[in-house]
Amino acid sequence: MSNDGFSISEIIEISEKAVSAGDFVRAIRLYSAWIDMNQSDDMLFLAHFYLGVAYRKNYQFELAASSFKNSLDLNKEFMNSYILMQYCQIMATTNDTPTGGVSQVPACSQDKLFKDIAKLRRK
Repeated sequence: MSNDGFSISEIIEISEKAVSAGDFVRAIRLYSAWIDMNQSDDMLFLAHFYLGVAYRKNYQFELAASSFKNSLDLNKEFMNSYILMQYCQIMATTNDTPTGGVSQVPACSQDKLFKDIAKLRRK
């Protein structure tokens, strides 16, 4: 399956708009789909980093820590991943999730996600 040539910068731009609007689920889906389809991309570490950021903002600290670790495994010099991984590991053990809970991320096909992105790209 092709990602229709979407660069990580396009995914970040679209996903960060979703995060700013509080739509963490969409951002998590987009980053996850891009990661699945771009395993050999040089910027894969950055996609894992931003996936971690979306999980962290959604109070999913264990998943965030795992994403930051994946980012760090791919780029040992990217200290932002190390710092946020440590933070999220601490937060995951405190059980200090704000009232209201966490938005769960239901399954969604990659085709549908990238069709949505293609529509946004044309606007």
